[in-house]
Amino acid sequence: MRGGGMRARGGGRTRGRIGGWAAAMVALAIAVVPATAALAAPAAPAAPQGASPRAAAPAAPADEVDLTRAPAAPWFGGIIDWTADDAQSYADRLGAVPAVLGQSVRYPLGSDDVTYLDQFAQQAAQQGSLLFLTLEPTKPLADLTAADAIALTGRLEALRERYDSRALVRFAPEMNGSWTPWGQQPTAYIAAFRQVADAVHASDAGAVTVWSPAYAAGYPFGSADGLTDASGTRSIAELDTDGNGRVDVDDDAYRPYYRATTPSTGWACPRRTSAPSRTSPSGSPRGTTWAAR
Repeated sequence: MRGGGMRARGGGRTRGRIGGWAAAMVALAIAVVPATAALAAPAAPAAPQGASPRAAAPAAPADEVDLTRAPAAPWFGGIIDWTADDAQSYADRLGAVPAVLGQSVRYPLGSDDVTYLDQFAQQAAQQGSLLFLTLEPTKPLADLTAADAIALTGRLEALRERYDSRALVRFAPEMNGSWTPWGQQPTAYIAAFRQVADAVHASDAGAVTVWSPAYAAGYPFGSADGLTDASGTRSIAELDTDGNGRVDVDDDAYRPYYRATTPSTGWACPRRTSAPSRTSPSGSPRGTTWAAR
C-alpha cells in the first residue's frame, strides 16, 4: 500500500449482513454516493511519457469550490478501504483526480476519530478533494448535544486552516431505515440534524450538510435484515403519513424526516440518484429528492 495506511474504521457501513434487494441497493449506493455528492473533477492531463503518474496535475483545491450552489455536472470520487488503500493509489488507478473522497467517523467525535479525521483530510488535501464525511451517532439521538456539534465544527475549522479542507457532512444517513440505531425516529432525527446543521453553517469550516435517506423501495423495511431492537417500537403517529392507523408501504418514506420551514442550505443525497438536488426557493421538495436544514 502506497502512501501509508490510516487508522480507519473500515468501509463506514452502518448495517450488518443484508440480502436480496437490499444487498443490491447497498452495492449501488457504494458506487454512486460519492457521485451524488459531487461534480466530476476534470481528468488530469496525460503525464509525459516515462513520467510517474504522481506527476499529474492536481485538481482545483477544495477551498475554491462553491458548495452553496448546485453543481453543473456530477462530481465523482470514491469511498475506499482506508485500511488497505490510500488516496494517491486510488487516483492513479482511476486515471483522474477524485473530486471527493469519503469515509465515516463516530459521532460525537472521540480521540481516535479526531486522529483518523486528520489523516483522512491530509490525504484528501493532497488530491485537492472534498471530504464526504459521514457521521454515525453512537448515542441516542436525544442525547446528542450542541456541545458535540461545536466540537465537530471546531475540528472542521482546524482542518480547513491546516489543509484547506472542505466537507460535505452527512449526518446519520439512512434515517428512514430499520437497520440503523437512529432509524425511524423522525422527531429526534430532525432535532439532531438541525443541531449539527446549525453548527456547521455558523462555523468558518466552509462545510455544508447532507440529508441522505435510504431509497424508498421496500419501506418501511419491516422484513429487512439487520433490524434493530428499537425498530418494533417506532412511533406509529410519527410515521403514519396516510392516517390509516398503521405503518405500511403506503406511507411516505421521506416526509416524516423532512420538516423544513426555511429554504435549505444543505444537500440531499438519497441512496439512488444521479445528482444532488436542492429544495425550491420556497423550501418545498421537488419529487422525492430533497435537501433539509
